[in-house]
Amino acid sequence: IMYPKEEFVVWGTGTQRRAFVYVEDVIQAIIATLDKGMNKGVIQIGPEKSHSISEIAEKIVSLSGKDIPIKFDVDKPEGDKDRMADTTKAREIIGWRQKFDINEGLAQTFAWANEYMAEV
Repeated sequence: IMYPKEEFVVWGTGTQRRAFVYVEDVIQAIIATLDKGMNKGVIQIGPEKSHSISEIAEKIVSLSGKDIPIKFDVDKPEGDKDRMADTTKAREIIGWRQKFDINEGLAQTFAWANEYMAEV
């Protein structure tokens, strides 16, 4: 298989920041909410730090072990400059904290995607 089959395009400059949370952390938050957080209002979950989209793209390229150029399409919208959850209620009401940092989450997601794509 030749890599990449298509360009790796990031919308905007890549300076926009987002907070990513690994799926296993989300599942644990949902379970904790069912046990301790019902009828206690909105409980936001997420990491305590956001990352630039360009940083995430660079981490993905690094995980691939391939020399994949990242193209930034500045004609595309990039949305909010930064977006994060307020996790105060998650900590106080359901005792939840993120366990998987961005590097662990990306590595596990990348490994899963590689395995899945090999089967296709």
